[in-house]
Amino acid sequence: MSQLPPLTDKPTVDEIHQHLSHIVQHILKPAHSFSIFQEPIGFKDGNMKANWAPYDLFFNALSIHSDFFKHPLNGATCRVGLFITSMASWVGKKWPPPKKNWDLHAWVAIVIGKPEGCKGKELVIWDPNGDKRVEELGQSRKAVLFGPQKRLVEDVGGKGGPERILYGGKGNRGSGICLDVAVEWIQHIAENGLDAEAEGLIEI
Repeated sequence: MSQLPPLTDKPTVDEIHQHLSHIVQHILKPAHSFSIFQEPIGFKDGNMKANWAPYDLFFNALSIHSDFFKHPLNGATCRVGLFITSMASWVGKKWPPPKKNWDLHAWVAIVIGKPEGCKGKELVIWDPNGDKRVEELGQSRKAVLFGPQKRLVEDVGGKGGPERILYGGKGNRGSGICLDVAVEWIQHIAENGLDAEAEGLIEI
């Protein structure tokens, strides 16, 4: 099995895609029932993407929520997605934001479906800053999730939202390596499966 070189400091979307595809093709074990979306997701919808796309080619190449949800499961029960989003809110602020404020944050979401014939979904949000955010902000969903994560919650599970949300993550703690940590975690669960207790996930 060939090994890909580490992600560069400022990777392109295509480079990230290559790493996710490598995980799917060479590491993912079918027994874990994961369908890994091979493109990074950056926006809730096309309108939101249109606001950002003109300012940087990277934004223009990111996917939206519907791309993630329409990705074929092919018999799997869990959708796995890599999200790369801004942690800042630009509502009421000057647009476009200064480039120095365009720092993006990578995190992972897993949408877990129920067996055939059962309704409802569960959502796992794994954030490389998760341990730090829980320490500083507590375990309230409202406090610990930031804007794009809250928007994903709104889009999972229909009108009632997910039946349960599990939250966790570690490894970055604000040190700027969130993308590497997030991709490594996707590789980890692709190989070993997801054990919520072992991962220290909490219900929020």
